[in-house]
Amino acid sequence: MLGLKLLTDVLASNGVDVYENFLVGNKPSPFTDLASLINLLYKSLLVLAGIVLFFLLILGGFNYLAGAGQEKSNQVEKGKKAITGAIIGFLLVFAAYWIVQIISLLTGVKILNSSL
Repeated sequence: MLGLKLLTDVLASNGVDVYENFLVGNKPSPFTDLASLINLLYKSLLVLAGIVLFFLLILGGFNYLAGAGQEKSNQVEKGKKAITGAIIGFLLVFAAYWIVQIISLLTGVKILNSSL
């Protein structure tokens, strides 16, 4: 909380009102602050990462099977790399989500609230 207060003070001293609504054109946006915008973006990126994971697994599996049937080692390797990359990416996204949850639990600050 002290870091957030310090950041807010620094921004306020430079003329930035962090409690002011964002404007989209002349209309106020549904985001009341930067945290609500980041919250929505983070959740959307998690969904996008899941979709990309699904397609990489399908593509990697297809390459792996197509290369194995014709004994093309470079296509099999491409399939293995795609599957391995998809799994590593999934683990990174999964770990990032839980790290954010643990930080939220330890600090008491709701980072990923469901207010939107």
